[in-house]
Amino acid sequence: MGLFDGLVSKFADATREVTVQHILVEKEQEAVELRKKLAKEKNLAARFGEYAAQYSTCGSAKKTPDAKLAQLRGEPGEMKFRKGQTDKNFEKAAFETAQVGKVAGPIKTKFGYHLMLV
Repeated sequence: MGLFDGLVSKFADATREVTVQHILVEKEQEAVELRKKLAKEKNLAARFGEYAAQYSTCGSAKKTPDAKLAQLRGEPGEMKFRKGQTDKNFEKAAFETAQVGKVAGPIKTKFGYHLMLV
């Protein structure tokens, strides 16, 4: 691999964006119990936003698809970000360990405990 290939690879990685839905709760036990509840959900991808709106303490839980402000538009709990834009543990889960379509977590950050759907 040449120098140019290495630079292109680093640039592509730095600009890669991920979209997740997440639920933020204060206590680990809350996250564990909620994850058990989510595991029973048959159509999790379609209903995750409902759970985020009901249980999450994060402002992203207030998003709606038809909001006029871009910052509030989207599915409840939805976040879009690149590497370096959020908590390291949250970022690592989103970019490296979470499996698409499956709940990841609880993930501990300085904000609390997250359950994440990529």
